[in-house]
Amino acid sequence: IGEYGGQASHQGIEAYMDANYGGVGAVAGSQMYWEYQKGGYGPLDSTGKEQKALLDTIVRPYPLRVAGDPVSYAFEESTDAFTLTYHPTAAITAPTLISVPARAYPSGYAVSCTGCSHVAQATGVLSITTPPSGTPATITVSPKL
Repeated sequence: IGEYGGQASHQGIEAYMDANYGGVGAVAGSQMYWEYQKGGYGPLDSTGKEQKALLDTIVRPYPLRVAGDPVSYAFEESTDAFTLTYHPTAAITAPTLISVPARAYPSGYAVSCTGCSHVAQATGVLSITTPPSGTPATITVSPKL
């Protein structure tokens, strides 16, 4: 789904966008917010100042590449926990990559995935070379305590 959003000044825009992202993640889809500009559908006000509540809603972790068949993913705003569930495909040798924005995890993040190995945490991207054990497999990212 591309080129959608809502006016940052409209009441309820955060709940609307959260529902959109939640629905897309529930079916392992993808989406893109339209657009980064001042006013209108942009998350900046007419002076160029960020609409913090809206940006905090739409800037969240998401799967960039999945080494298998994605089932679902979700970001729980109340706990800032992101969960990706998928069926790993052994024939895929490329890593699973998850976008982990610093805005969502300003103090860093922790990764939980039973049986994972070769987990590389870099600013903005989590790379998992060897998938979690079991199928479906689950990877959870949460704020570093």
